[in-house]
Formats: sequence, structure tokens, C-alpha cells
Amino acid sequence: AEQYLDDTGHAAWANYTIINLASRKGSDQIGLIGGDSTNGDANAWIWDGTTFGSFTEITAAARLPNPSREELAIAWESNSGHLVAVAVASTPADSIVSKEYTTSWSAATAAFQCAVTGGAIRWLSLKPNPVGDDMVIATESTSGPDVNTCYWTGSAWANFNTHDSAVDFSSMRVVDF
Repeated sequence: AEQYLDDTGHAAWANYTIINLASRKGSDQIGLIGGDSTNGDANAWIWDGTTFGSFTEITAAARLPNPSREELAIAWESNSGHLVAVAVASTPADSIVSKEYTTSWSAATAAFQCAVTGGAIRWLSLKPNPVGDDMVIATESTSGPDVNTCYWTGSAWANFNTHDSAVDFSSMRVVDF
């Protein structure tokens, strides 16, 4: 039956303009991350096969100015089955924050640079290694060079790299991994 999610961080109605889902291979679990444009935060839940639970706020300061952009992402680590939820930070605009769900949600990571300084990230694409707990996140930002990647080691973000020296369109995602 149709359900709704209760954003327990706010007592009033909140508008969600971005939603991403990630299914966990071999289970009924689904990770959901949503961008609350009313309050400027990014939140995540886990579907356990029956109901959504395990609510967490990834950041209260997400960069969510426009519902046509994907400034958040979610994916399951292949070996451990941990869930990683990522959102673009509002300050600095060239960084990401994340939380990892093991048996509960971790604290948010410190903002990690994943774009050239001053390049506001507008698009994310998070892809797990199919045989490990590492992941790669591709970002696209508003000013060149604007296609970048960062590496999730299974416990932390590392290896910021720039791949494109031209300015691409920030009104549409032209990068994936």
C-alpha cells in the first residue's frame, strides 16, 4: 500500500525535490536518500522489506537549490553490505559529506573536496566496486575543469582527481562512472 515517510527532523511539511534509491543485492533492503529543499538538508532511510526506518540526516546544510540536479547519491558496499549516503555540502560548494550505515549510522564525514576549488558540484554518480567495499564518485561542477572523481576506500574519501579541463553544461548531467 502507499506509504509516506516521516521526516522526523521537522515538525512541518517538507518538499523533497530529489530522491535516489539503491537496492542491496540478495536482500529486500533498499537505501533511500532524499533532498529536502524546504529545509536544505539531505536525509536517508532504509527499507527493510516491510517498512522504511533507520532515518538519519546526512547534512543539515546540503546544496539543494534546484530540483533538476542530483546533488546526492546512495550505494551499498558489495562485500560488507554497508550503505554509503553522500550529499554535496553547501560550504564549501566543491565538497561532499557522507554517512555510512553498518549496524547504525556513522557520524557525518568532514566535508571532502571533490571538485576544483570554487566549482559548485551539481551532479553526483556513486558506483560501488562489484567485488569490494570501495566505490568511486564522479562529480560535475559549474566551472571548469568540472569532471572529477573521488575514491571511497571502504572507510574514508581519498584520491581527488580532475578528468576534464572543459566547462560542460551544468543544467544536465553529462558524466557517469
